[in-house]
Amino acid sequence: MTPALDAPVIAPRFRPPVAPPVTDAVAIVCAYNEERHIEAVVRGAARHLPVVVVDDGSRDGTVDVASRAGAWVLPKAVNAGKGAALVTGFRWALRSGYRAAICLDGDGQHDTDEIPRFIERWRAGEHAVFGNRMTDVKTMPAARLAVNRLMGTTVSTLAGYRIPDPQCGFRLYSRECLSRLRVKTSRYDAESEIAIQVARNGYRISSIPVRTIYQATIKSKIRPIIDTIRFLRIVVYYCMIRHPDWRGTPPL
Repeated sequence: MTPALDAPVIAPRFRPPVAPPVTDAVAIVCAYNEERHIEAVVRGAARHLPVVVVDDGSRDGTVDVASRAGAWVLPKAVNAGKGAALVTGFRWALRSGYRAAICLDGDGQHDTDEIPRFIERWRAGEHAVFGNRMTDVKTMPAARLAVNRLMGTTVSTLAGYRIPDPQCGFRLYSRECLSRLRVKTSRYDAESEIAIQVARNGYRISSIPVRTIYQATIKSKIRPIIDTIRFLRIVVYYCMIRHPDWRGTPPL
């Protein structure tokens, strides 16, 4: 698969001796100051499919480490947020001709060995496959568990479709699904907005159990108060507008 050359991109400095088994899908890894974890994430994902890292204005060595680990890197000049990074990755994947994109975080919380399960569901005809952490919550912090359950109920109501874990960033989207997105948010609230749009656009969302790796070295970048306010804005917007007016908001 030839990358889109019109996007600012840093080519990988390492090429595995054997091509990954999947070449028509790509892993999109969003990262911000993840030089400690990004190499393991890239190398793990690259065993299954090509990898592009969207660096969201990191101030450490994330870009260099990701490139040396074998990823294409899309460096952003400033930190614009998780949602903006996802949109950058989606556009690159679409323009590069990939038929699907798997999203995972750059902090190592997602088990890259679970990628083939997402691919299998997609090959079976699913357009959207979301990871679901809520089937095993023994290691999930109590506060996060409560928030995730509340958000799951709220987003499912707005989407008109049961989405048990709309905050999980481990997801697969088909090309058809991505091409209809109109993402207006730029931070962590984007994942909730995307879930609502996918469902309202008529695509069935398949959920599969995934495990989350909580490490002492991983520090959450979510800001509880600010991000909760942003989430509430999404809730109000989609409560008021069943069919949003997308004029002025072009598709990806």
